[in-house]
Amino acid sequence: MPSTLHDGGADGPALAVDAGLPPLRTAVHGLDDAARAGVAADAAELYLDAVLAAAPEAVRRALEAEMEPRNYEYKSDFAKKYYGQGVAEGEARGRAEGVARGRAEALLAVAASRGLELSAAQRALVSECRDLATLDRWVVRAATVGRASEIFE
Repeated sequence: MPSTLHDGGADGPALAVDAGLPPLRTAVHGLDDAARAGVAADAAELYLDAVLAAAPEAVRRALEAEMEPRNYEYKSDFAKKYYGQGVAEGEARGRAEGVARGRAEALLAVAASRGLELSAAQRALVSECRDLATLDRWVVRAATVGRASEIFE
């Protein structure tokens, strides 16, 4: 059953998306194969632009919806490898930032529980610090010093 999405605008007569989308998918995948075979990336981009320009608007919109990052599954080994690395690096960076934020919050809690009042600048310094060794050192100092300024000496 054809999709209810049709292109009846300036691109020509109404065309069911279901009829136009498979050839466009094939062209996109063919460009991926061409890139692996050595076609320069800029040439592949020009070919893709020409193909998309010739496709009816409704078909282009359907392909774009399929290829949104949250919907798109990478096909080439290259994209799978480097996209996977980027995801892993992003997750590691997120974990490290979470650990640093937790240590900063611990420092602020220890200081507050001991009645050490940190200035706005000191609180900002703690909140912006991502060096775990420094934060650990400050937490220990916050537990033992007499004045807030001594935490950062």
